[in-house]
Amino acid sequence: YLIFEFWSKDFMGIFSEDFIPGEINSKYNCQLFCIREKQSVPQLISTNRHISCGGLEIEKLAWEGKNLTGISNMVAGDKYSIFIYEPHGYEFKNFTCEGVELIENKIENNIRIITFSSENKKTVIWNIHYQ
Repeated sequence: YLIFEFWSKDFMGIFSEDFIPGEINSKYNCQLFCIREKQSVPQLISTNRHISCGGLEIEKLAWEGKNLTGISNMVAGDKYSIFIYEPHGYEFKNFTCEGVELIENKIENNIRIITFSSENKKTVIWNIHYQ
C-alpha cells in the first residue's frame, strides 16, 4: 500500500503489512493518512483539497494507454495540487489542462506534485502523459 500523510503532504512510503505512523507534526497536532493499494502504473494518491484525499472534488479518474486522466472541480482562485505516485519504468512526458494556470510541476521521492489554479470555479479535465 502507498501511504501519504495529508496535512504535512509527506509520502510515508510503500508498506505491505505493518505501518508505524511516527511522531505527530506539532503544526497540525493530528495525522490523516491516505492509503491506496499500490498499482503497477502511475496513480493519484491525494489532492490538497479535502481530507478525503480527492474524494470530494474528483469526478472521474482513469488510466488508459500511457495516460492518467482526471476530472476535477476547481475552486476559483485556489491553488489545487495533485499528488501522483510514479513507479519506476514510467517517464513523465507532459501535463495538460486547458483553462488553468500551471504553478508547479516537480517530483520528490516518486511523487509528482502538480499544482495549478483557475480564476473561475469550473470543472476541468487534466491529463498526465507518460512515455
